[in-house]
Amino acid sequence: MFLRTVATSTLLFFAMVGTTMGQENTPPSQDRERWDRKFASSDFIYGKEPARFLADNVERLPPGGRALDVAAGEGRNSVYLARHGLEVDAVDAW
Repeated sequence: MFLRTVATSTLLFFAMVGTTMGQENTPPSQDRERWDRKFASSDFIYGKEPARFLADNVERLPPGGRALDVAAGEGRNSVYLARHGLEVDAVDAW
């Protein structure tokens, strides 16, 4: 149980850090506009492969477990986790 909790907490922390670094004091409307501009293209901004940290540590997650992908973006990490047998909930700004 301890390993499962640590692995899940670590992966959740990893997802959250990427969305908040360097964005202090940005009004929500400007932040949303910035992300909308970034993802306006039909190309995959970050590619289709999962984040390296996730790929390197997915075996730490329990088979058949649940995952929460915070700031899912294009969903590449959510898809990867689902393909590895996890039930995934993904959220992002709307």
